[in-house]
Amino acid sequence: MSATMTSKGKVPFLVQVMEKLRLKAGDALDIPDKPHGILSQSHRFNVKKLAPLRTQIRYDLPKPNFEEVRNAYALNPSLRD
Repeated sequence: MSATMTSKGKVPFLVQVMEKLRLKAGDALDIPDKPHGILSQSHRFNVKKLAPLRTQIRYDLPKPNFEEVRNAYALNPSLRD
C-alpha cells in the first residue's frame, strides 16, 4: 500500500489501514521513529469512563520504568496481545 502526501502536507490513510489500526475521527496517532522502522499506535480515551478511577490511584507506589516495559515487549512479542 502507498499513499501520496497532499499539497497541504497531509497523508490520507486508506480505509484498510484505518480499519486495521481501528482509527476513528478525532483519534491521535503516534508515529515514533524506531531503528527497525516506524511504529504507529492510535489512542482513544473516554474521559468520562476514566474519571471514577481517580480514587483508585495509589501515589505511594514507585513510578513505572517504561524503558523496561518497552524492552520486555521487544524481547517477547507475545506480551503485546
